[in-house]
Amino acid sequence: MPNLSPGAEAALPYWSIIEAAATEHWRTEVLWDALRSKAAEYGLASPGVTITGISQLRGIAGGIRARGQSVEAMPNSRPLAGRYWTQAPWARTLGEQRTAPMQQVRFQHTFIRNGETVTEWRTSIMEGKAPRTVGELRSRVQSDATNMGKKYGVEHVGIGALQLLVV
Repeated sequence: MPNLSPGAEAALPYWSIIEAAATEHWRTEVLWDALRSKAAEYGLASPGVTITGISQLRGIAGGIRARGQSVEAMPNSRPLAGRYWTQAPWARTLGEQRTAPMQQVRFQHTFIRNGETVTEWRTSIMEGKAPRTVGELRSRVQSDATNMGKKYGVEHVGIGALQLLVV
């Protein structure tokens, strides 16, 4: 796991909200309203997290988004350097990662379900060495998305935004 502060570790249950805030550029008060609302759903009086913990995770989420956007803009022939991958907040120790490398590539999957075009986030798990080029990455994710479409009985249309995580 990356070097998270105790406050950031305590805020990990709210990751999906923090990630949405970074991706969609929410104002701080909108983020905190969403955190309070989720805490209420859990039956809590408050989120029980610190500003610094939320800020650390929001920074990580912003970095994931920015690196993904950089990769999206690259040609297929471009080497996929390590700097485009982000250590996920829930990543295993470096020793475990070296012994059994694994990556998660989150992507927006567009498909047709019941005649409607839908886009949802999906995740491809890749074990072993990471793809060497942007084209190889796209090809692997495109293949996974196609197979997901078949498995769930929907028509695969394409992939969009990418997030590259080392776990």
